Amino acid sequence: MTLPHLILILSINVIWGMMYVAGKLGVDQFEPLFFTGLRFALLTVCLLPFLRIVPGRMKRLLTFCLVMGVLHYTFIYYAIDHAENVGSIAILSKLSVPFSVILAIIFFGEHVGPWRVAGIGTAFMGVLVIGFDPVVFNNLDSVIMVLAAALMFSIAALIVKSLKDVNVFTINAWISAVSFGPLLGLSFLFEEGQINSLVTADWFDWSMLVYSAVLVSIFGHGGVYYLLQRYPVSLITPWLLLVPIIGVAGGILFLGDEMTWRLGIGGILTISGIAIVSLREAQKKAI
Repeated sequence: MTLPHLILILSINVIWGMMYVAGKLGVDQFEPLFFTGLRFALLTVCLLPFLRIVPGRMKRLLTFCLVMGVLHYTFIYYAIDHAENVGSIAILSKLSVPFSVILAIIFFGEHVGPWRVAGIGTAFMGVLVIGFDPVVFNNLDSVIMVLAAALMFSIAALIVKSLKDVNVFTINAWISAVSFGPLLGLSFLFEEGQINSLVTADWFDWSMLVYSAVLVSIFGHGGVYYLLQRYPVSLITPWLLLVPIIGVAGGILFLGDEMTWRLGIGGILTISGIAIVSLREAQKKAI
């Protein structure tokens, strides 16, 4: 990998890792559904030139958009809002990797070797350790929500396999365009104080929204897509395991999160298990 591309992948890791901090700061000002709806409204404006009909794929694409845009992001931002420690959210959200393998076994009869079985087992052992951390245990609702978010992500990942040849910006444009209306509607049904949050928001609050929309979605997803066109999956995937580590570090540095021994050990187990599954999956695709 060339030095500019190495800098790019490291920058993406930092941006994606810090999105948990940005999300936490964002939902401190805006309600979770409202923040997510605003995020997608801004993203729709930015990606409007890429919003085009994909012949023969629209039903599958719209299903993907609802699962990923409405369900996944609703769960993840509510999890961030309810969590005392965003590091646990950064780690547990990556369970989408073993969830995807489990769903592939159930629905597609995919064969899974001993290494991936061991990886899945190790990841879930880490979840148990994290779950019994007092800081996390006191907010079990956030754990349930992030697990639901990871499951929705894994379902979306299976759907998007049939959309591999569709431009990543077109997919993101449709996710945002399909999602922002329902999310804002649900926000006004179930949340309060939206107008007040708009009026009282300062430049920092708006910057968290811009960060989540522009840097995370456009720069982050676009950058990974660019790298995957030039390097094998087996080279790119391991680098992305830095995301939860940066998320934990960001929570400690900027939000004052507590780093407990259970979160540390559980995080190591979970990330190790995910690494095993990811690397074996990448090797399988490379063959």
